[in-house]
Amino acid sequence: MPAASSNGITSYAPTDRASHVRCPVVRPGFAFAGAAVPVAPATVTAAAATWRLREVMAEHGMFATTELVPLLRDRGIDLSASQVHRLVTGTPERLSLMVLAALCDIFGITPQDLIVTEAVNAGVRKVAAGDRAAGVGPGTLRPKRARIAPAE
Repeated sequence: MPAASSNGITSYAPTDRASHVRCPVVRPGFAFAGAAVPVAPATVTAAAATWRLREVMAEHGMFATTELVPLLRDRGIDLSASQVHRLVTGTPERLSLMVLAALCDIFGITPQDLIVTEAVNAGVRKVAAGDRAAGVGPGTLRPKRARIAPAE
């Protein structure tokens, strides 16, 4: 059963007998039922993470990455010396929960001491012409029909 909201956009709520039917979703900047939802410029916030394993090792008097290999092996983490070197000198994109727990146990710290996070304001996202938001979704782009001309 359609229900009109205060902004004039009709929405459809699922009923018990037709719960498998998808409800239309209104996204800012996309036309729906002849009206466009106004769009405000969106600020983009990105999360920045700082990996502090090298600093934590130095605070505990450990300056060679190879010193960490047997300590990890004692806790069931079998990493090669080169893998540990990359773990210490770079910021890992992915990290096993077992490795994180082992590092916290070795140094007697919490994950917050190893990974420092902060929100960084990345600025205002640019808005294209009209009310469309930047990063237009694939649902708004329509291909043009190809016209095949008869051979001459």
